[in-house]
Amino acid sequence: MEHLYTGQRDDLSAVELALIMGKAELRAVVARSQQTCINILRSAEQDQRNIEVIASNQVRQQEETNMVATAMEEMNASIHEVAKSASASSKMIEDTQSLFADGHRNLSETVNEVATLDSELQRSQGVIHSLAEQCRAIDTIVLAISEIANQTNLLALNAAIEAARAGDQGHGFAVVADEVRQLATRTQSSTGEIQSIIHRLQSSASEAEHAMQAGSALSSGCQSKARASGELLEQINAMLLQVAASSTQIAQAVDEQSQVTTDMNDRIHTIKDLADNSRERSTDAAHGIDQLVGQLGDLERLVRQFIRGKGRQSA
Repeated sequence: MEHLYTGQRDDLSAVELALIMGKAELRAVVARSQQTCINILRSAEQDQRNIEVIASNQVRQQEETNMVATAMEEMNASIHEVAKSASASSKMIEDTQSLFADGHRNLSETVNEVATLDSELQRSQGVIHSLAEQCRAIDTIVLAISEIANQTNLLALNAAIEAARAGDQGHGFAVVADEVRQLATRTQSSTGEIQSIIHRLQSSASEAEHAMQAGSALSSGCQSKARASGELLEQINAMLLQVAASSTQIAQAVDEQSQVTTDMNDRIHTIKDLADNSRERSTDAAHGIDQLVGQLGDLERLVRQFIRGKGRQSA
């Protein structure tokens, strides 16, 4: 039942006026409270949706962070393998340089030995040439001896003829002439054998001289090739030094990159931990918002019930 203010100025009217004004103020306060509850409830529901989106994004961020962390670990492992390979390459280059030094030293010794051999070949060639000259001189002497033996043989033959004419008086001279002729014949035979031997010696000396010349030419060619090989080895050594320097730079760069990736990996793990913590806090906040929404819903229902109850009392 509505209470109407009568306008009378007595104590009952004053109380009645106060009650009417109190009810009006209470209704206004309750109405504003209900609207505030509705606004807070809507805001909480919006916050709840936002937190759900944030939580979903954080889950995705965590997954992406895990993938990045895994990729960083794999890349770090690959960098370590590259560093190991670079170190192994540097070691192989050092070993190769050591082998190169040994090979270069052996090549230098070979060049010196070939030069010594060439010198000996040239000296032997000179000796053989001198021997050939001496053989030709001996051959000339033997020819002269052979010519003398021929003349002696003719003289002995003529002496034997004259002794035969002289009869018994020339018998002794004939015997001597015959001995001289036989000696001349043996001398001719011996000089022929000597000439044959000398000719063989001359032929052998000539062949040896040609062989020495060929050996000397071959030795000179070996020296030239050995020197060219030495120059090529020097170029290879220079290239190996450049490769070694590059390998050292690569190893240093890889080591620095490894340190950077290790630091990045640590930072990514830190971000992952922070993301995990944020996700946990978002979950807690979502639960809190759920509870707040529930409590605001209960409050809004109570206020609505209160307003309805007051409305029925007023009626």
